[in-house]
Amino acid sequence: MRIVALDIVRFFAALSVVLYHLVSRPESDAYPLLSEVTQYGYLGVPLFFMISGFVIVFSAMNRSAMAFALSRFMRLYPTLWVGVVFTVFVTCMFADNSYSFSHVMSNLTLLQNSLGFDDIDGIYWTLKAELKFYLCIFLLIQFKLDFRFPIKRKFGQIA
Repeated sequence: MRIVALDIVRFFAALSVVLYHLVSRPESDAYPLLSEVTQYGYLGVPLFFMISGFVIVFSAMNRSAMAFALSRFMRLYPTLWVGVVFTVFVTCMFADNSYSFSHVMSNLTLLQNSLGFDDIDGIYWTLKAELKFYLCIFLLIQFKLDFRFPIKRKFGQIA
């Protein structure tokens, strides 16, 4: 079962961040009236993370640690891989960048900084934060620490 209201709020949180970056950056003066509203779009980041954290806990309910890890892996990594490959392609073609094979491969793991490589695209910091949260939930499930809360009965399970 999905909580549609949370999906809608999460969509607007993400949209507010996008509009913040497009309209309210200090070097942009294209839409001054719109900027009065979008200047607060950065607040969508913590809101998005709070909602995602809430939903991820639901997705962990009644799953083994491995089932949870597999579902999160399949949700996160294929899209990451496409994004990294796209970024490498575009920056090599149009920005005259070049990357070593090891650099690209490390970025495909989200462990590039731990492996001694820079980020190919800094925007993936959000995925690193998500991965840390997934690890915390995985450990809670693996060590059978109870993280359920009473609201579960009202909303059911979210995939």
